[in-house]
Amino acid sequence: MVRSNFYKLSMGLSIFYLAILIMALLAQPIVVTIRGASEISQIAMMEMSNLWLAPLQGLVVLSLGVLFFLKKKDNDALPDASAFLGSRKKADGTTERETPRQTPGS
Repeated sequence: MVRSNFYKLSMGLSIFYLAILIMALLAQPIVVTIRGASEISQIAMMEMSNLWLAPLQGLVVLSLGVLFFLKKKDNDALPDASAFLGSRKKADGTTERETPRQTPGS
């Protein structure tokens, strides 16, 4: 189970990162045209955009990584993926697949 507010934070960070990434890519030709090709190249612009894109990407990866390892159960939680993958939980906490796996040769 994942807390819904943490899920919203991760989703918001991901969308913000994608928006900044697209703006950095689309701004390059405009800045090169305005400032002139002699002052700054597109490669230099990409290297410069790495200064803010890399830390932002780190935050996004950190928030998504926490989603995979967060196992706290609370009332404000989203269901885990096992409900959609065809497995159900037994009384002892283990999961059971609805369709048994077939072994080779059977």
